[in-house]
This record gives sequence, C-alpha cells and structure tokens, in this order.
Amino acid sequence: MSEPASRDHSAAPSPGRQARPPEAGAPQSAGAQHLAAAQHSAAAHHPAAGEQAADMQPAAGAQPGQPHAEMQPAHAQPAAGQAGRQPVDLQPVSPRLAGLRLLEMALTMAVVAAVAAVLALAVLRVPLWLSAAGAAVWLLAAGWWALVIVRQVRHLGYAQRESDLLIERGILIRSSTVVPYGRLQFVDVVAGPLDRAFGLANVKLHTASAASDAVIPGLPRERAQRLREALAARGEAHLAGL
Repeated sequence: MSEPASRDHSAAPSPGRQARPPEAGAPQSAGAQHLAAAQHSAAAHHPAAGEQAADMQPAAGAQPGQPHAEMQPAHAQPAAGQAGRQPVDLQPVSPRLAGLRLLEMALTMAVVAAVAAVLALAVLRVPLWLSAAGAAVWLLAAGWWALVIVRQVRHLGYAQRESDLLIERGILIRSSTVVPYGRLQFVDVVAGPLDRAFGLANVKLHTASAASDAVIPGLPRERAQRLREALAARGEAHLAGL
C-alpha cells in the first residue's frame, strides 16, 4: 500500500481564518517610541507648552475650514465706544491780529534794544564788535518771534456748538477751552487804542468761576458785537431751560 502524501499546513491558511490587526498592547516601532518619548519629555519640562497646544485644538463639532475661537486675535473686532472724535469747523480770527501783535512786538523790542545799547556802550564800555554781535542775535530772535506770532494767529479759532463754545489755540501745544452756555454770566466787547486802530475788538466771556473765563481776541468789531449777542441769547436760553 502506498503511503499518504504529506500535507503542508503552513503553506496556505485555512479558509475561515483572516489576518487580525495588531492589538493595542503590541510593541511599536523604534521611530514611534522615540517620538512619543520626546513629546513626553517636552510636556514634563514645559507644561505651558502642552497647555498651549491643547488650547490650539479645534472645538468639538467645528469644521476643518473654520478657525477656532481661541485662535482669533483679540483685536479682530473693534471695541464699542471707540469712535473717533468728529472734527469741528473753527471760525478763524481776523488776519489783522497778526499785524497788531507784530507792532506790539516791535515796540517792545525797540525799547529793550535801546536800553541795552545805552548800558552796553555808555555804562559797561562793551567793545563795538561785541555790541554788533549782540545786535545780530537780537535781530534773529525778533525774526523767529515774528514767525511764531503769525503762526499762532493762524491756529487761533472758535466754534459755537450746541451746548458750549469751543476756543482752540496753540501750535506745538494745542490748548482747548470749553465754555458751557449755562455758565455764562455776561459777555463783554473790549477794544484798546491799538485794537481800534486796526478795527478789531476782543470778546470776553465771564462765567460763574473766574478760572473758567475766556477771551476771543482779534475779531472785527461788527462780528464781535454779533457774537456777543448770540452768546448772551444762548446763555439766557440755557438758564431758562434749567
């Protein structure tokens, strides 16, 4: 009798047997173990980094294309009430105010220069070349002062707003004075000799507190009278409303 042929059971798997995936406890590759050890070491030395990485994870249910709420910058939306201040149309004073102030400056500097020249030449016996150098410096200072006066007049103005009067002046240092109509007691129109020579007048505002009094210089006399009447009427209306 012939011997039965030997069967190789290791060559082909049984029909009902399928390849199973590796179990959770199966050993990992060397590269995966090294990466896991590096992440664990970084989290142990820098816990804040791990928390930051956790915060950067998208929220549950968020779509991949949508940005996470925690990842948006804080200044993405403007804060309420940050609207800029609306510009105010200022009424300028008369350009003749610059000529008036330049004349006052010239008279003042002429008197001071005359006194300084008498002291330097007659009393102190200062050499002539030193006196000439001092006069040159004096003229340069006078030119600079004149330029400042012209620019100050250009940056001087006022505006009648709904509930108060705004007066602004200054070049480098801007000054704003606000006089509420309800605090006005009376308004004066004053004009000195030089003011009348240039056809100008000053409007003085007197309030309940002397510290808050204000003046608008260099207005033509007709406009100064109209402004005084308008301010007096508004002051009476606000007092009657109180």
